[in-house]
Amino acid sequence: SSSYASSYASSCYASSRPDACGELGFEQKAQNGQFCGLWSQSMADDFDWTWHSGPTSSRGTGPSKAAEGDNYMYIETSNPRKPGDAAILETLPLDLTTDLAMIFKYNMYGSSIGSLSVEVNGAEVWTKSGNQGDSWVDGMVDISQFKGNKQLLHLWQHEVIFYR
Repeated sequence: SSSYASSYASSCYASSRPDACGELGFEQKAQNGQFCGLWSQSMADDFDWTWHSGPTSSRGTGPSKAAEGDNYMYIETSNPRKPGDAAILETLPLDLTTDLAMIFKYNMYGSSIGSLSVEVNGAEVWTKSGNQGDSWVDGMVDISQFKGNKQLLHLWQHEVIFYR
């Protein structure tokens, strides 16, 4: 079995000013179905991300703890997952009126890691695939090019590959 995990240092921020949720977008459990008032589980995927503290349930996978704070979101790619399954976190349409960047940390450790992608209105703007080692890595996506329109952001893990 294998798992994949991702945590955020900050969901989105304008210029150098952190958003109102601070730097731990997943530190608090979802309220009214949303994490940090921004991210929610998509209804258009195959399974949900899990809000968690401590190590993942599968041996030989990561992470052993959150990058910062106590909690993070992750997905488990072992049974009952099957190839092609996807887990998506999404935002409501955001009115992007200033230069923005999505800054996050991710951990992709295990033998059957698929891909992690960031999409803006269906356009993939960042992706990483396969085992990236047992450490948290900084990720950043400049979404300033989408300024002036309402945009829907997706963070999704897809192309699940696992060994039985």
